[in-house]
Amino acid sequence: PRPLADRLARALPVTSYGRFLKARGLVPAETAGEPVTSIVEWKELAQDVRLHGSRCEACGLVQYPQTRVCIGCQARDRLVEHKLGKRGTVFTFTIDNLAPVAEHPLPMAVIDLEGGGRLYLQVTDAADGEVKVGAPVELTFRRLHEAGGNRNYFWKARPL
Repeated sequence: PRPLADRLARALPVTSYGRFLKARGLVPAETAGEPVTSIVEWKELAQDVRLHGSRCEACGLVQYPQTRVCIGCQARDRLVEHKLGKRGTVFTFTIDNLAPVAEHPLPMAVIDLEGGGRLYLQVTDAADGEVKVGAPVELTFRRLHEAGGNRNYFWKARPL
C-alpha cells in the first residue's frame, strides 16, 4: 500500500459534476447483463484476478486472454499458463465520451506489458492529457461496475 502522503500528492481535482456524484456514491449502479455464477468466477479466477495469460511453447508469444491457438504461429494446444507483468507502456489510447459511466471522459488504452502480452483497459487516476503513447503505467485492481447485485472488479491502468 502507498503511504497517505503519496496518495495525497497524486490527488486529482474533481473536474466534473459526474465525478463528484460518483465519489459521493450518489450515482445509481450500472447494470451489465446477467449475473455470473460462482462456477464461472472460479474457472476464470487465474485469468481475470491473478492476471494470467498464455505463452506459446512453439514461438514464445505471450497473449491475453488464454486461448488454445497461438495468434502468432497458429500452434494448437501448445500454450501454457503464464503470469503477466503488472507494469507496461501505453501502445495506443482513445478517450471515450459515450461509455455508460458517471466519470467522463473515460480514457481507454492498449497496454504493452513488461514480459509480453497486451491488454485493452480503462485508465484510472489520470489527469486530463496525462495519457500518452509510450507513457509508463502500472496495473491496479479496481471496481469495474455492479451487475446483478455484485461488484465486479478487473484491472485498470494507472499512470506512473
